[in-house]
Amino acid sequence: MEVIEYTPLRPNIKQAMFICACMDPDIDDVGYMGGWGAGKTQALTQVLTDCATQIPGNEIHVYRKVRADVLKTTYKELMLTINPTIVVREDIENAAIVVRTIMPNVYSTISFLGLDQPSRIGGSFASQIFIDEANELRHSDYIALHGRLRHKIKPEVIQFMLANSCEWVVNYIDDEGNEEYDVKRFIAALFNPQEEDHWLFEVFEKERNEHAVLIESSTYDNYDNLPRNYRRIIDNLPAGTKASMAEGKWGAVITGKPVTPAFDRNIHMFDGPFPDRAIKGIVGFDFGFQHPAAGIFELREDRIYKHYELVGSMIHLEPFLDQLEDVIRTQFDEESHFEWWVDHKAATQHSDKSHLTSVQIMHARGLRPKHRFTTPNDRIRLFDTLFRSNRLFIHQRCKKSILCYQGKWHYPETARSSEIMEAPEKQPGDPYHNIGDADGYACGGAVGLDSRKTTKRALQERKILQNKYTAQRGVRNTFRREGTVGNMWARIRSMGGL
Repeated sequence: MEVIEYTPLRPNIKQAMFICACMDPDIDDVGYMGGWGAGKTQALTQVLTDCATQIPGNEIHVYRKVRADVLKTTYKELMLTINPTIVVREDIENAAIVVRTIMPNVYSTISFLGLDQPSRIGGSFASQIFIDEANELRHSDYIALHGRLRHKIKPEVIQFMLANSCEWVVNYIDDEGNEEYDVKRFIAALFNPQEEDHWLFEVFEKERNEHAVLIESSTYDNYDNLPRNYRRIIDNLPAGTKASMAEGKWGAVITGKPVTPAFDRNIHMFDGPFPDRAIKGIVGFDFGFQHPAAGIFELREDRIYKHYELVGSMIHLEPFLDQLEDVIRTQFDEESHFEWWVDHKAATQHSDKSHLTSVQIMHARGLRPKHRFTTPNDRIRLFDTLFRSNRLFIHQRCKKSILCYQGKWHYPETARSSEIMEAPEKQPGDPYHNIGDADGYACGGAVGLDSRKTTKRALQERKILQNKYTAQRGVRNTFRREGTVGNMWARIRSMGGL
């Protein structure tokens, strides 16, 4: 047996758990979720080196969605850490590395592939597959890659590994009690924390089977290996980003400026069963065929607790109301009293093909919804007040609401501020602004929010801002067109000043 020399990784506890999971004969799917700088790539290069050198004649695939990305990251990191004496040939054109193994004159190959080039994938098989940034892939891609775990290892290689007590060979016993030896086959997905509605959460958390494992790692698990100033940057991240990208928790990946930055998972979330007593409840309802949303709240003293959320997709009002009323009937005490709050426009907007307004449909079911004129900005200011004063709390079962307040409901990255001129960003298929509206109607009804008292002031603020921006544009246009300071100031005076 040849001696393979390389400097092994001194793993932290989570990296060691990942390496052990890859070697466990009972594990077929390994998930490694970690924050920024958690050491995922370091652990990956260690396992790649072990699988390649300790399994003679092995074929290993490393995937990302785009092949160019895997070459700039995982491939580059491996070439920086691997012992050059192990590498027999570096095939740059095909992005593959051929390495020596413990068996003389038998080599293994590590190939770096991307799903954007299916011609390079077709007909190729591997014993182990690693997916870097697995969140980039679709669930169907992940399932399909399992079918490529059928690279054949020669019987003489298996016998050589058994004779040398190699840890990467395992014995499988079939239903009839027959033993069969083979190399360890598995698929490993490495990724940053994702939202709880991502398919990775379904695979490795919600529907995880006995042959799958998830390693959750935070930046702080690898803290001693990070530069001092990088640690300071991580420590000063906004709360929502820090929870997911530093602490390694499932949650919202923020792509803009959160509408509710005061929301804190550690403060404004609660757990437990539905209340077993009569409650004073309030239901907020945002209508719409695409993504109707409703929230069921409890008013307790001066605090508001959200117990349940219901978010629909491509559904009419009648069946959606059926679902909501069924929850109220089965989960809450029959002595509970609920107020229903909706948008003030619900009394005029038509629903479905019945030519009835949403409020008329609710009246026909014996519901008496209330509505009061409130502006989006007044509702957003109310959320900020409630979260800052610790008066609004969200149950852990309300997954989408938590994502909404963590940052999925956000302003564009280019937003100057959350003032009246800026509106939260709406993406196709995005239910989060519907959740924010529904909860805003409920909370506004609970505290007596009435935008008629602030509309005049809001319109005045809007007029001032519009005049300011118009004047600034006029200054620039005048300067370009006429090019004189005198004419520029004359135009400003004619507009009433800045």
